Amino acid sequence: MTEELINQHSNLFEQIKQTDENGNEFWSARNLSKALEYSEFRHFLPVIDRAKEACINSGQQVSDHFEDIFEMINIGKTARREVKSVKLSRYACYLIVQNADPNKEAVAMLQSYYANQIDMKAHSHSTIMNFIYRIDGIHIMLDKDLAVLYQTETRTLKQAVKRNIERFPSDFMFELTDKQIDSMVSQFVIPSKSYFGEQNHLRLQSKVSQCFLQY
Repeated sequence: MTEELINQHSNLFEQIKQTDENGNEFWSARNLSKALEYSEFRHFLPVIDRAKEACINSGQQVSDHFEDIFEMINIGKTARREVKSVKLSRYACYLIVQNADPNKEAVAMLQSYYANQIDMKAHSHSTIMNFIYRIDGIHIMLDKDLAVLYQTETRTLKQAVKRNIERFPSDFMFELTDKQIDSMVSQFVIPSKSYFGEQNHLRLQSKVSQCFLQY
């Protein structure tokens, strides 16, 4: 399996995505069945049933992810007919792919795609957890660590916060005190106060300088 083929099938999956009148994304089960190389929709129905069972087993409400609908399909060159289908959430599509026939190339490719996504999320979660500290009874993240996660500079992150300050509740962030800095250096694997940057300069910037974001 090549990365190019996996991307090709994942792109096709995104291409058949639709949006309802409320702006919510969804997938048509009939369109998905074709993307997964099922010749007839009736052969795809058992896969949907298995996916619904998996949804229940995961503690999710089936109705939140699978909705019976009617849609129009083309018959011949001009005629159209209304047929039964299922409106699927992204999570429903994931469950369907996991319960579909892995002997079909499209299914195998999407299963590999989802596996890669899960690995990436697990890695991201692990990385984030390394940046979370507990101080004064709350879990926090330092602005410079958050900038690393977003692959940007700390000053750029701060500027974005200041430009959108109305989006942040007053208790969402606070300026670090000298006492809290000393406490963190002594409690955690932080080499020295220099890790926090030039304190005086940062304090002069704004009230969000040297801020912490609650996790």
